[in-house]
Amino acid sequence: MPIAATVTLLNVIVGPAITIFTTNGNTAATCLGSPITLTASGSSAGYSWSAVPADATLTTPSIANPIVTPIVPTVYTVTSTVGSCASIVKSVSVTINPLPTASIAGTTAICSGATSVITFAGTPNATVTYNINGGANQTILLDNSGNATLTTPPVTSETIYSLVSVISALPSLCTKNVVGFAKISLKIQLGITAIPNPICVGGTSALKATGYTLSTAAGVSLNPMIGATTILNSNNDNTPSVTTGIGFTFNFSGVNYTQFSISPDGWLLFGGAAASNQNVNTTTSSINTPKLYPFWDDLSTGTNGNVKILVQGVAPNRIFIAEWNVTVPKNIAAAANSTFQMWLYETTNVIEYHYGTIGVQTSNSISGGYSVSAANYSSLTFATNSASTTSVNDINNSVPVSGTTYIYTPLASLIWSPTLNLYNDVAATIPYTGDSRALVYAANVPLAGATYTVTGTNSALCTSTSNITVTVSVPNVTSLSAAQTICPGNTATFAITGTPNSIVTLINPTVIPLTTTVNIGPLGTGSFTTPVLNA
Repeated sequence: MPIAATVTLLNVIVGPAITIFTTNGNTAATCLGSPITLTASGSSAGYSWSAVPADATLTTPSIANPIVTPIVPTVYTVTSTVGSCASIVKSVSVTINPLPTASIAGTTAICSGATSVITFAGTPNATVTYNINGGANQTILLDNSGNATLTTPPVTSETIYSLVSVISALPSLCTKNVVGFAKISLKIQLGITAIPNPICVGGTSALKATGYTLSTAAGVSLNPMIGATTILNSNNDNTPSVTTGIGFTFNFSGVNYTQFSISPDGWLLFGGAAASNQNVNTTTSSINTPKLYPFWDDLSTGTNGNVKILVQGVAPNRIFIAEWNVTVPKNIAAAANSTFQMWLYETTNVIEYHYGTIGVQTSNSISGGYSVSAANYSSLTFATNSASTTSVNDINNSVPVSGTTYIYTPLASLIWSPTLNLYNDVAATIPYTGDSRALVYAANVPLAGATYTVTGTNSALCTSTSNITVTVSVPNVTSLSAAQTICPGNTATFAITGTPNSIVTLINPTVIPLTTTVNIGPLGTGSFTTPVLNA
C-alpha cells in the first residue's frame, strides 16, 4: 500500500553580492579637499556606511552612494543584511593626493629695455598657469626638481607676472588656485609736466622733467635727532606747520627751494606757499605740490608724538632731516607708536626715506613717493620695494620693515628731443642745443601740436624715456545766427557757436559803435543780446 509522506518546503534566503566602488573607479583616491562618491550596489535591503577614522562629511550613511570629502586616508565600510542571513560587509580604502604648490620670484628693478628672469618653483612636474599684467593665461611646466625659469622680453614699463593656478601631473591631476606675483619695475623714475598745456597760438609751455634712480637699503638705523627742533607738537591731527627754512638750497625736479611746510599726515610741501590740510592721500592730487611723502595717510601725533627737524653737517654737504613720531593707525587719544624720517642732501639733492618701527596699519590706503604735479609722480609699493611713474598705488596695505630705506638719486643727465622750438629761457630767445637740463620751454609750437621726449641717464648708464605732447588751442567761431530785423526800441539776441570755454569778441562799428565779449560755454555755445536799438 502507498506510504503517505509530508514534504516541508524551505524558503532559502541568499545574501546579496555587494559591489563597491568610488567616483574614481577602483583607484579610490581623491585630491585633498575634493569630494568623492562612494557607491554600493547588489542589495535590495539597504546599506549602512561607516568610516575609520571617523569622517564628519559622511552625513548620509544609509544610502547607496554617499558623497564624502576626506582629509586623511580613510577606510569606508558598507554593511547590508537580508533577513536572518549573515551581514555582508565590504570596505574600500580612499587615499588622499596632496594639492600641488607653486611660487614665483623675480621682483626686481632693471634698466628700461633690459630683460629679467622669472623663477617658478613647486610640485615636481606640475603645470603652472600665470599671466602678465592681467592678460591671457600662459603655462610653464616645472621639471623633476619642481623648478622652471623664463627670461622676459625687453621691459620698457612696469610688468607684473601673476600666478593663477597649478595642476599636478598624472595620475592625480589635482588643481589648486595660487596667489603670488613678481613685479619688474624700472630703476629710473622719469616723468614730464608741461605748463600750460594746451597753449594759445604763439604761447610758451614750460617742460619740466623729474628724473631719479630708485634704490633700496635694509638695516639702516634712524638718526637719533639730537638737538632737533620740534615743529609740530602732540595732539596735532591734520594741521601743517607754518612755512619754515630748509637751511640750504635744495633742488627738486629742476627747481631750487629754500622753504617748506610739513604735515603730521606724513608729507612735506616745498616752497613759500602755506600748506593746507590734506589727510586723504591721493598721489595724483594737484593740491600741495610739489611734495614728498615717505608715509602719507590720515595720521596724528597722538598724546606724546611730534614732528621734528634737524640740519646736520657742514656746507656744502649738509643733511636736512624731518622725523615723524605719530600713531599708526591714527588715534588722537593714544601715544605715538610709529617713527619714520626724510633726509634731504645738500649739493647732491638725494632724497631718502628711512623707517623705524611702524604700527599695525588698518586703513589699507597708504601712499609713498613724491608728486611734482597730478601727472608727474613716483608711487611706491611697500610690499615689493618698487615704484612706478605710470601706475598709482594709494592702497598700500603693508608697512616698510624697520630699517628699510628708499633712496631717490637725481639722474646724471636729461636730454630733450627734438630740439626744434625748444628754448633755455621763458622768453624763447636762447635755443636749446641738446645739453642736460630738467627745464626747457616750448615756443612757436605748430598748430597741430608737437611731441617732446626726454631721455634720462643715471650714473650706471641706465636710460629711460618719457614723452609729452604740447597741443595748441585755436579758438574758432563756427557760426553766428542770421541777421534780424527789429522795430526801433527793441533788442536782438544772437546765438554763437565756437570753441568750448573760449571768449568771443563782437564788433559792430557801422550801425552803432559796439565792442563786447561773449563767453562760450563748455558745450561750445553762447548768446549775445544787443542793447536797445533805435536806428
